[in-house]
Amino acid sequence: MLAKVTLVGNLGRKPEVKDANGKRFARFSVAVNKYVNKEKSTMWVDCVCWDEKKVDILDAYADKGTKVYVEGTLEKRTYTKDGVEKLAVEVSIGRFSGELQLLSRAESDGSDSRPKQIVGRDIDDDMPF
Repeated sequence: MLAKVTLVGNLGRKPEVKDANGKRFARFSVAVNKYVNKEKSTMWVDCVCWDEKKVDILDAYADKGTKVYVEGTLEKRTYTKDGVEKLAVEVSIGRFSGELQLLSRAESDGSDSRPKQIVGRDIDDDMPF
């Protein structure tokens, strides 16, 4: 059985990059807008990315407001908070089972927001391409 999800929306905040057992992953929420009879409703969808290369891109380039394309599988997990067991449903983007594309950059405040480092390399302004 497969539960595949495709979303296009905006990030609600900068993705949270974490480490679990030596593997980096990112958590983020996507706001998906729907218009019915000219009325807008927004649905927030929680996502988790397990592909470390995509995590590096999210960490370096994504921020609140960035428009993203997300394709992944629908997963559920349980966790305990304040002694109460809770259920979470989220879109999971794996290394081989999902897609993530940044469709825009978040609005800038005018400062230089270029990342200083991505995937272990310095960005060089003298690159010919």
